[in-house]
Amino acid sequence: MKNPVYRFLLFTVAIALLQWFLPFWVLPAGTVFMAFVWGKTARETRNIGGWGAAASWLVLALVLDSQNYHILSRQVAAIFYMPSYALLYPLMLFIAWLTGTFAALTGYHLQRLLLSEDDRWRRDE
Repeated sequence: MKNPVYRFLLFTVAIALLQWFLPFWVLPAGTVFMAFVWGKTARETRNIGGWGAAASWLVLALVLDSQNYHILSRQVAAIFYMPSYALLYPLMLFIAWLTGTFAALTGYHLQRLLLSEDDRWRRDE
């Protein structure tokens, strides 16, 4: 896959599907695996992994939170003295971005460590 937009969409959809059917902690494991398999450069892998994880987590948070009419979000916002539960979404987005970024960089650097230069370039053909 040479186009980074396709890799971003693949990351986002795959992480969202993994999180839908498995626990939330599958996000870093799935991102490490996908970055190991499809990572091209450190910068591109970091951006795709971070923003893909953030987008999938935000969409899932909005979908799951709307199913219970934001009951849990309102209670968590009250615990943190936030004026609105909607302020939790940027905080969740940042945490997911940070988690996805570090996981993607971990997968990319594992690829660089474990695969030889010939194996990495042969994969692109």
